Amino acid sequence: MTRLLLLLLLALATAASASATTLTGTITDAATGDPLIGATVRIAGTSIGDAADIDGVYSIPRVPEGAQTIIVSYIGYRTQEIERVIPADGTLRLDIALEVDSIEGEEVVITAQAEGQVAAINQQLNSNQIVSVVSAARLQELPDANAAESVGRLPGISIQRDAGEGENVVIRGLSPRYNNVTVNGVKLPSTDFDTRATDLSIISSEMLAGVEVYKSITPDQDADAIGGSVNFTLRGAPEGLQTQALVQNGYNGLSGSFGQYKGNASVSNRFLGGRLGAFLQGNVERVDRSSERITADYLNQATSDDETDPTLLVDEVALRDRAEDRDRYGLSLMLDYKLPFGTVQLTNFVNRLDRAYVSRDNTYNPTESGVTYDIREARLQTDVLSSALAGEFNLGTLATLDLTANWASSEIDTPYDSRARFRENSAFDSENIVRTQGPQVIPSYAIADIDNTFFERLDFSQQVGRERDLGLQGNLRVPFHLGSWLTGYVKSGAKYRSKARENDNTQRYTFLFFGGENGGLDELRELFPDAVSSTGGQVGLRSFLDDENSGSEILGGDFVVSRTPILGLARQTQEAFRDSMRQAVWGDFRDFTADEAVTAGYVMTELNLGPRVMLLPGVRYEHTNTYYNAFFGRVPNTLTDREDDQVVLRDTTSEQSYGNWFPMVQLRVRPTDWFDVRLAYTETQARPDFQDTSPQVRISDTSQLITKGTPGLRPSQSQNLDAYVSFYSSRIGLFSVGGFYKRIEGVIYDADVRLQDEETAAANGFPNLVGYRVLEPRNLDTPTTVRGIEVDWQANLLWLPGPLSGATLNANVSRIFSSTEVERIQATTEVGPPPFYLPIVTFSTVRQQVRLLDQPDWVANVALGYDRGPFSGRVSVLYQEGNLTGYGSNDRTLSFFDTYVRWDAQASLRVLPSLRLYAQFNNLTDRPDRALQSTGLFLSEKEAYGRSVNVGLRFRP
Repeated sequence: MTRLLLLLLLALATAASASATTLTGTITDAATGDPLIGATVRIAGTSIGDAADIDGVYSIPRVPEGAQTIIVSYIGYRTQEIERVIPADGTLRLDIALEVDSIEGEEVVITAQAEGQVAAINQQLNSNQIVSVVSAARLQELPDANAAESVGRLPGISIQRDAGEGENVVIRGLSPRYNNVTVNGVKLPSTDFDTRATDLSIISSEMLAGVEVYKSITPDQDADAIGGSVNFTLRGAPEGLQTQALVQNGYNGLSGSFGQYKGNASVSNRFLGGRLGAFLQGNVERVDRSSERITADYLNQATSDDETDPTLLVDEVALRDRAEDRDRYGLSLMLDYKLPFGTVQLTNFVNRLDRAYVSRDNTYNPTESGVTYDIREARLQTDVLSSALAGEFNLGTLATLDLTANWASSEIDTPYDSRARFRENSAFDSENIVRTQGPQVIPSYAIADIDNTFFERLDFSQQVGRERDLGLQGNLRVPFHLGSWLTGYVKSGAKYRSKARENDNTQRYTFLFFGGENGGLDELRELFPDAVSSTGGQVGLRSFLDDENSGSEILGGDFVVSRTPILGLARQTQEAFRDSMRQAVWGDFRDFTADEAVTAGYVMTELNLGPRVMLLPGVRYEHTNTYYNAFFGRVPNTLTDREDDQVVLRDTTSEQSYGNWFPMVQLRVRPTDWFDVRLAYTETQARPDFQDTSPQVRISDTSQLITKGTPGLRPSQSQNLDAYVSFYSSRIGLFSVGGFYKRIEGVIYDADVRLQDEETAAANGFPNLVGYRVLEPRNLDTPTTVRGIEVDWQANLLWLPGPLSGATLNANVSRIFSSTEVERIQATTEVGPPPFYLPIVTFSTVRQQVRLLDQPDWVANVALGYDRGPFSGRVSVLYQEGNLTGYGSNDRTLSFFDTYVRWDAQASLRVLPSLRLYAQFNNLTDRPDRALQSTGLFLSEKEAYGRSVNVGLRFRP
């Protein structure tokens, strides 16, 4: 720290005596006039230079006076060397237009997809960090369905989907909880009830100027990014009036519906002589995310002494036919004002996701000899708002100061989730049913006696999660020139972030199969006086049967949703009973409020040792304070579903405070103009999810189960090593090979502890509850390691002969390894003493080495694009090897997501100079999602969502 302060003083002294001339201008494509983001400008024979920003603007302060050679380069374009005489002070403006590199003397016009690829390559090469980029040109030319899909095409990244739609990203095998998501550097609030994850599908691709995934961070970035940090950059206002519009209609192959649509419009301009810029964008979209699904649960019949026996009996099979629409609305407004000494920018955006679905479910439970028929209707609404005021100011020629104040909020609201359930008891012939042949045969063994099927219950729930973030940060950057071969800057800053989080759950229910004070059978008969009774005297399903939707084939005809209640009658019943339904207090156990305050500071310096070596060391400190309020409650073993007023809840609170240092260093060496080596050592962390550190405790005497959070849970901390080598030229594009290694301390896992004796019970804080199980999150006391290799090749094939010159290639493959431990309860059975020889079961905790959840071994992406004249097209394939989704109690209860292969295609045709017709073809092979259980590969879930096609028009003058 002392050396850095001395260097800062030395830099100030040097800067005071240096040339006061600033070289500035814009770098554009000579043919199109588009800015070339990431193009480099440097003074020959020195380490002095800069890279063009998102508007193509560069600025180099304190350029040595006198005759200088200025070198301007951009991969894929001809390098220019410009001679200029630099005055002693003032500003020298030099605008540069670069031409596409020619192949063997032939003039080449860069194609649309190649332009986006070249922009990404240059942004990656000119970053001091290890970063993967999706450029603005690539997003706008052939956009993906949403921002998550765009990120998922980058190396080392896999996608978590819901009904076929990309939602969250896993970076280098690390779950969303280990990653950071920002917009223009400002952290986005969570859109999940329990975790810190942000749903990326809520972000429209049309509002973005690019996507950056930082795999090594610097001290001026938030440290909570063990996997990486995803930053979305928003579009601003270039010179002149710019307009754009898009209209789209779509078809969903599963539902056979043309009900999908999308509209987007934007306008931007600069006013007051170019000083004031404004960009306004809005979008509306509806997508059909209907799906068909089977899920299966199993009973483990193997003995504890026979770990190799894969025997599993089907316990339950659930069939679901869901019709779902998702509506998205977005509005963004960016304003910027250029001052004589800097720029002020105001960024605002709001996004809403509305989900509405109707689900028809048949559930077969041979263990309990029951079948249930549900009709469920729900609406979920997610809102994200963000506003940031940022200013960047030049303090003369000595330094730059940037200040940011931001406010962001999210709300996840389920205003209603209602379910009507009908039940058939004694639904199986227990003597003839075979439960070892998989879930597909179980429905065929059901008796399916409609006259023995009755209206059992109604359920209604509401849930709201709110999060509010406030932030203030400032950064001071002081550039220095210590001779022509040592340049750089010293940068220091501070940040304060305040987060408030709350969850509120309400659950209500009523039973309709008996009368009296606590049942609703009498009221149900009054509501439907002509309803046919079941054989047991309840209100039967026959009067509520939906003939139109019953007998629907799903999953290619392999299964049938045999019986479905009428939605309208279910709604009528819910409305009639809403005021009389009892509140289930067990829903309140998950309520909590949380306040979190993070204070951070850092210092770092960039040292350019000549034009080919860059060293960036620094350190960051973050201090965190949290306060929680939740509930403690005990459910006595005398409790029945109709006597929940026996449960007594009391408030419980917790506080926590901790601080951590994060040293970091990055090194970049360019031995030649076509070879790049990058090394990085960083330390990062992942804070616990909200529910993990909540002080909530729920004790159930009936099931002898204690479910609790863990106040005082430590954040996971990681030491990260990265090494990358890159080869690049106009001919080969960018070819990179990289390796990474992470050692993570304090990984958070879900512990399952059996309080088998008084000593164990006392050690876990429940001395009077011997025999109970405790489920709680804990920090692992042994390190977890993650390592891997990433290979990436991005190339435009302009050098190929004739029509083939319009091809582009993007291909990457990643191999990931991880090793961690899990605790499992192992049961051992011994024969008891005579004369009865009753079995004695003892439990012990064992640890086993496993890989991390959500980590695929292999991830690969290949996209082949082609541009020719007015046509532009791309075919892409994603390969994502299976990953664990749950550890279970042993290998027979392991659960994992099956290997996933998906083909997509996009195409566009310019029909007028400013009008393009485009089409998107998603999931060409109609690939379903599959989940399996145990080493025996038993099917636990299969979900199909079909192919989809979108066709639209894009207007861009």
